[in-house]
Amino acid sequence: MAKSSAYWEKRIASNTWKTYNSLEEKNRDLLEFYQDASRSIRNELYDLGEKYSKDGVLTRSEVYRQNHLTELNRRFEKEALELGKKIEDTTSRNMRDGFNQVYHDTAIALGVENYSPLNKKLMEKLLNEPWRGNNFSGRIWENQKKLAAGLNGILLDGIQQGKPVTEIAVSLHNFTGNNF
Repeated sequence: MAKSSAYWEKRIASNTWKTYNSLEEKNRDLLEFYQDASRSIRNELYDLGEKYSKDGVLTRSEVYRQNHLTELNRRFEKEALELGKKIEDTTSRNMRDGFNQVYHDTAIALGVENYSPLNKKLMEKLLNEPWRGNNFSGRIWENQKKLAAGLNGILLDGIQQGKPVTEIAVSLHNFTGNNF
């Protein structure tokens, strides 16, 4: 007895959702990259605060005189760049794995045992296809620019307002955790 198309559609969709959920679990690992970057930035700010703060507050004159602000800005940009590379590499790999898994599961569900591997050029085209104004890679780098600019803005505002180093560090941490 031939099975209905609804049966096959449901069976293939079920496997596709399993793959999608598995990829979502892998993507949670990306949060670790943000947490590592946040810790690195926070530690650098604390070190600076220990050396140059007065009562836990970095003075603008000290920060400017010692070129610490410029150095921290460079550091934020470097962290954002490294973070972007890790995210792009990891997410691209996860997406390719997902494409392959869905292709494999679909072929097996349809009873095709000797299927040809998924076309790599097709996968690249899918990754590079613009969607809502930008492709996958462009979105990542756009977000990383926003991250660096946001971190630099929080640092500058905190110093100008005379906030304690710990308050600036918490603001930086909250920004990375809530916005990206």
